[in-house]
Amino acid sequence: CTYMQYHMCLKAKEMFDNGKSFDDVKAELEKMKQTIRTFMYVDDLTCMAKSGRVKGITAQLAALLNIKPILEFKDGELGATKKAKGSNKALATVISDLQEYLDGKNVEDFRFGIVQGDRYDDAVEFMNELKETLHTENVEICKLGVCIGLHAGPSLLGVSLIQVDKYSF
Repeated sequence: CTYMQYHMCLKAKEMFDNGKSFDDVKAELEKMKQTIRTFMYVDDLTCMAKSGRVKGITAQLAALLNIKPILEFKDGELGATKKAKGSNKALATVISDLQEYLDGKNVEDFRFGIVQGDRYDDAVEFMNELKETLHTENVEICKLGVCIGLHAGPSLLGVSLIQVDKYSF
């Protein structure tokens, strides 16, 4: 996700500015990459059907039954992990999955980006809810990257996170 790449670029710049070698920077970015996660849901599967990611009949049935797929991006792969009935339950599932991932970790070691296609008002509400739920201010809103956005469309809403505890930004 673009938000994660932004933080990796900041880290690379910081390391190069401090005289680190290319190999050192590359090794550190590989470590950072292992901490990236994105939890999200798609409210409308029309774009996923048009891009061939789901069958048209699947998108129509999901709309009819109000089923929302929960997606997770980890280890460079995007996949559906769960399904929820309705947007509220989908968002609650995203938050629950995020909390499960963070269990036993220091939340302040992470930066969180609310990813959204074209749902800014929903993203603001989600950001405020996460700040309250996680007790952190390390949450900001960002646009969805072109790769996932092309397939998922403007109805996607979720959260990306990256561990940046050792970094000065």
